Amino acid sequence: KAVGKKDLEVLKAEEEKFVKGCQSHGGLSKQDAQEIWEWMLPFARYGFNKAHAAAYAQITYQTAYLKANYPAEYMAAFLSTAMGDSDKVVKGVLEVKRMEGAGIPIQILPPNLNRSQRDFSIETVIAEEGTELQGVRFGLAAVKNVGVGAIDAIIAARATQPDETFASLDALCAAVDTKLLNKRVVESLIKAGALDDLGGRGELMSQLDGAIAAGQKAQEAKRRGQADLFGSFGLTEPLPAPTRPRSPILTEEVPRKTILAWEKEVTGLYFSEHPLSLIETGSDVTALGELAPEFEGKKVTIVAMVSHVRRVITKRNTTMGIITLEDMSGSVEMVAFPESFEKHSSFFHEDEILQIVAKAELRNDAIQLVCESAATFVQPDTASQQAKPTLHLTLRPSGEYWRDTDLLNRLRDTLKTFDGEDTVVLHIAEPDGSTRSFRADGWRINYCADLEQGLLEILGPDTVRREFPKQAEDIYEAMSAD
Repeated sequence: KAVGKKDLEVLKAEEEKFVKGCQSHGGLSKQDAQEIWEWMLPFARYGFNKAHAAAYAQITYQTAYLKANYPAEYMAAFLSTAMGDSDKVVKGVLEVKRMEGAGIPIQILPPNLNRSQRDFSIETVIAEEGTELQGVRFGLAAVKNVGVGAIDAIIAARATQPDETFASLDALCAAVDTKLLNKRVVESLIKAGALDDLGGRGELMSQLDGAIAAGQKAQEAKRRGQADLFGSFGLTEPLPAPTRPRSPILTEEVPRKTILAWEKEVTGLYFSEHPLSLIETGSDVTALGELAPEFEGKKVTIVAMVSHVRRVITKRNTTMGIITLEDMSGSVEMVAFPESFEKHSSFFHEDEILQIVAKAELRNDAIQLVCESAATFVQPDTASQQAKPTLHLTLRPSGEYWRDTDLLNRLRDTLKTFDGEDTVVLHIAEPDGSTRSFRADGWRINYCADLEQGLLEILGPDTVRREFPKQAEDIYEAMSAD
């Protein structure tokens, strides 16, 4: 029991009893009993018998060989076996991204109705530079709320379609038994982006009820023998997609924030865009993919998203955290010891974007971070944006060429006198009441009261307006903006 609990103090308390027992029951000398005891003592930390250790070593060697020489096949197999555990799938995908960043030609491909299999599968991908590389296509069974029965039915129906491809949402709902392909299944596939080849996600969501209803009607008609006119001739034409009226109303585009939330909800990942792709971190921030053994012992500042938090209870009954962080270049584990974890625990939540100062340590030939401070990330240029508003100027041409030319020359000279970084936008009031607007990129200014007074003298009253940019509450709000 002491060995099983790996409690050295409890085990040591048994030493005298063990030695005496060996002597009285086993006939061993005290020296032999003591030697056996010394063999057992390390097992209070961690230990294997040789047969167990040898088996593990062989498996480790085999898997390392496969990963090094067949990376796409290995990761596809790993991800397929992990499909019941979304956390493992996320870690596997992050590992593929790390491998890609390390120069291994492999990519993770998003779920696709017409390409994905039930499990993760291998595809050849043509890179931008024209070279071929291997991709691991996301398996449909890894999409939440999509059962194996529905997936098998989808794949079987897909094989009966022209070019083995579903051409539309209607074709999907008509071909697959709607008892298996219910609304929740299709919604999850749309949210995951698996139907992006068939239309926008907002458009597909708006069509879903009608497509399922039409599919049910067509399938019921076929079961009654009213639709399949070819059946009596022994033909096996695929069931045609039903035609139904389309709404002329254009579907509102789904905000990027919602699309990302959908993807995270049903796959645990971001495929269309990563929230970190829209932020600027500054030159003092180190990308996770750049962390290397030479960083050992150094402090680094990082900006990363929390992808997983694991709480660990220490022997002193305090809580520490193992936090998995990711950015656009890779992922890394960070340890927050009890004092640091208690201080910063309010920040350690999945999908939170943090700015962290940490110390880099080398453990098992891999970099691990030790947290020193953490806070919610704020765009470093927020303050500068607030200090650099846009200056809007309204011009009312007189229609007389020389007078208007003189006005523009005076305006240009005045703006150049106050040269700076603030943007200038010109609004030209037309005689018909319309307005044309131009951003004057060559006329950036440093706003002050003297400049405003000079502009009012040239352009007249109610012609000068300053506009401060509205700051997004968080990075997700910024992503929702046009």
